[in-house]
Amino acid sequence: MRGMNSAPEISDARAAQKPSIAHRARGVPFFEPKLDALLTQHLATALDEPFYWNRLLCQEALDAPAGVSPCLDRAAEAVVRRFEAVTAFSNGPFNSLAFSLWRRTGRPFFRTLFETLARAPLRESKWSAEGAWMHPQGKRGAGWALLVDSFQEDAARLMRLAWLWRLESGPNREAGELEFAALRQFEIHRKILRDSITGLWRNGRGWNPRRANELSPGAWSRGHGWLLRGLTACLEYSSDPKIRSRLADLIHETAEALWRVRDARGLWHALLHRPPEQSPAESSGSAMIAAGLLAGVRLRALPARPYAAGARRAARVLFSEFVTSDGRVRGVCPGPGPLTDETPCLIPEFPAGNPHGAFALTGLAGELLRRRGRR
Repeated sequence: MRGMNSAPEISDARAAQKPSIAHRARGVPFFEPKLDALLTQHLATALDEPFYWNRLLCQEALDAPAGVSPCLDRAAEAVVRRFEAVTAFSNGPFNSLAFSLWRRTGRPFFRTLFETLARAPLRESKWSAEGAWMHPQGKRGAGWALLVDSFQEDAARLMRLAWLWRLESGPNREAGELEFAALRQFEIHRKILRDSITGLWRNGRGWNPRRANELSPGAWSRGHGWLLRGLTACLEYSSDPKIRSRLADLIHETAEALWRVRDARGLWHALLHRPPEQSPAESSGSAMIAAGLLAGVRLRALPARPYAAGARRAARVLFSEFVTSDGRVRGVCPGPGPLTDETPCLIPEFPAGNPHGAFALTGLAGELLRRRGRR
């Protein structure tokens, strides 16, 4: 049965992990020079500016396995030094940095903050008629709408909270209810957003103020990266066999749909429902998708063939062609993607300077290192 690996060990694996002889013998990962440049370019800003993409970069550095990548080890140490003694902390959306800081430092401050964040959708979010959690439109209006980027992280937070409650109190009904609520969000959003023919998802619904129930056009690469990120995080922290099996099935069907729309180099373009030549290869979405495929293989939701080799191939292209020698990431689509209009993605190339690439490539590096350590 797919996806039946156990949930994470209770101890903080990253804090306890030491560089093994086997790891040292493998040498420096192929991406280390580019990743080192990337972290040098972006980490100082990420430590000081509380935008969600910076929180994600810090989270990816903390969550990466220790003792394999020197630059990631240094980055994780810098994140801990920056935040271990804070008394106020803005976590923001689309990430679970508070959870990673709690696992690394053990501070009750971060544990309490994370539980508040994780429970928020159950108390504060507006729900659609179908029961889907909705996201505030912010600058786009005063209303609420469906957004893949948002709900997947909210579901993953709930699954992490269920794991935390079991850690502290053992198996209990309340933790099981959280797991079911997280899975239910994927099921509800799937019915609304997934195209039954292509298997690809729209990135949202309700962002057009004149047509409240209009689906977002097309399928977005980074949106599918967010989707796989949430599904694999939920699978990693779930303990319920039936829920794990269903999550594995969702990962598998998503991977199959994405496998069909790669380009000749093994990358994914911004608009997945269109021929590759109609939108640029998109580095952040490709990195997140590749990381999600590797995580799916690691968690036994996906077979190693063809997904692991395909993800590694994409990684080599991304680090060699899309990360500059000074650590800048090229080919990143501006957010929030085609919520109402595909036109911004119908261009030859995305301009440089978008901040979403750094965390996506760092997360891919972390997943490559987890696979490296299993050999």
